[in-house]
Amino acid sequence: MPAYTRSEKYKRIKETKIATSLEDLCVGCPAEFLKYMKHNRELNFEEKPDYQMLVDMMKGLAEKEGLDLDYRNYDWAIKIHKI
Repeated sequence: MPAYTRSEKYKRIKETKIATSLEDLCVGCPAEFLKYMKHNRELNFEEKPDYQMLVDMMKGLAEKEGLDLDYRNYDWAIKIHKI
């Protein structure tokens, strides 16, 4: 974002984030992303997210999309295990 000062730039970024609806932010993403964002945005300051619900939702999405969640299959994990 163009701005004359760093502070002005961060202020403009903040304003853009506030003005962007979750629906706009999640366009083109699976519905689970919008549900995830809404859940977290609706929390009060002291409230904790329902981590289990969020994890289960993302695992369900991964399964639906045919993604492999076994971290041992990722190249960064393979490199670590070879050391």
